[in-house]
Amino acid sequence: MFGCASDGYQNVFTQVAPYYNWIESIIDLKHPSMRMVIRKRSLNITAIEQLRVLYRCDRKRVSCGCGNNQVELTSSRIFGGEEAISSSWSMIVSVRLNGSDQHACGGSILNDYFILTAASCVANAPKTSPTGVAVRVEFDRLSEAGALVIIEVDQIFVHPNYIGISDGYQNDIAILHLSEPVGLENNPISKRTCVPYLSGTMNMLQYPPNGAALAVIGWGMTQQGSNNLSDALQQAEIVVIDNNDPKCKASIKNNETQFCAGLYNGGKGLHLCTHFYNST
Repeated sequence: MFGCASDGYQNVFTQVAPYYNWIESIIDLKHPSMRMVIRKRSLNITAIEQLRVLYRCDRKRVSCGCGNNQVELTSSRIFGGEEAISSSWSMIVSVRLNGSDQHACGGSILNDYFILTAASCVANAPKTSPTGVAVRVEFDRLSEAGALVIIEVDQIFVHPNYIGISDGYQNDIAILHLSEPVGLENNPISKRTCVPYLSGTMNMLQYPPNGAALAVIGWGMTQQGSNNLSDALQQAEIVVIDNNDPKCKASIKNNETQFCAGLYNGGKGLHLCTHFYNST
């Protein structure tokens, strides 16, 4: 997550909602439990200390998107990110490449057999029978050694219009098919994420709305100049920025499939986050 939680770094996010039909062409999203209908929402938020907020997820009302524990998140005015509460982001997995046991990038559980991740993570791997590609589930710390749950990936679906850096990382989205199920029904830890669905009356360019608070999650670098990944799952709050903001316009390539978000430095100005897989 280095960049989005660090002073001075910039990134652009890939929207998931515009790719709903593409995702549906690969997995079944028609079941109501697999999608999140975007509408005006009222969050049940309780302040637990200055700048620290508890986000309650009502598991009785929704069947996806809730972690095993509630999320506690510090305001976007705090740089560097923070350690996430154990199992509060239960839909997040670690993607492993080339047969390595080292973390390569993050992903989100769509259902028992499918993982959502960034195309830039797996673009160079074979799409059919991708030997050495796997995901690790049911953990928070990379150093956890007990009862490792690692599932091999047997097929990769990269968005057909993804090119890469020369195209500004447009269409940076991919789906991984697992060789065996995560086992969500009997799994006390792992949960599935929701896929945003926009009704025909909603303007894609107005989602997510400017000023909305979002979260980035991952095991990335949290300090400039360091190649060491955080052992514990990290989180940081960011805010959505108008695509016409000068800093945003210099980075974004497609207003319909990408959006800008960043950190405010206590009134000193805005720091964009660019090209980070958006798993929320």
